[in-house]
Amino acid sequence: MDINTQVSESTCNLALLIKAKRIAYKAHEGQTDMSGMPYIEHPLVVSYRCGSIDSKIVGMLHDVIEDTDVSYDDLRAEGFPEHIIEAVRCVTKEDGWDEESYFTRIKANPIAREVKINDLMHNLDEYRVVTPTRHLIEKRVKYRRELAFLQGYSDTL
Repeated sequence: MDINTQVSESTCNLALLIKAKRIAYKAHEGQTDMSGMPYIEHPLVVSYRCGSIDSKIVGMLHDVIEDTDVSYDDLRAEGFPEHIIEAVRCVTKEDGWDEESYFTRIKANPIAREVKINDLMHNLDEYRVVTPTRHLIEKRVKYRRELAFLQGYSDTL
């Protein structure tokens, strides 16, 4: 690949990341997380922690289908390529989802896997919670189990 092609692809990917950020800001406007902070901080952190530009894009979009009115067709209309939409689909809990097939699907998609690992890591960050509840403690145990599965430390959920 020559330098002009590399620059062109980098510019296109950066434009998609900016577009993903704009979509996430608009979609999550007014939402708050478990500690009352603006929800947009979560996809921003997940995206920031990802290494590849594709993973950063999916990190920004990872909750827009599940938690807002944004659809896969909306993402297509915005010009996101199918491999990005597929990774977003992998990390989206859809109607009738079951935990085992959901995490197996994520583990098989490198972009989705990187995003979900960073999603879980941010969900486990202690600073995000002022007062831990029993429910939250139980969720953290579940998150750690899911993280171990995705990182290959466990074969079961």
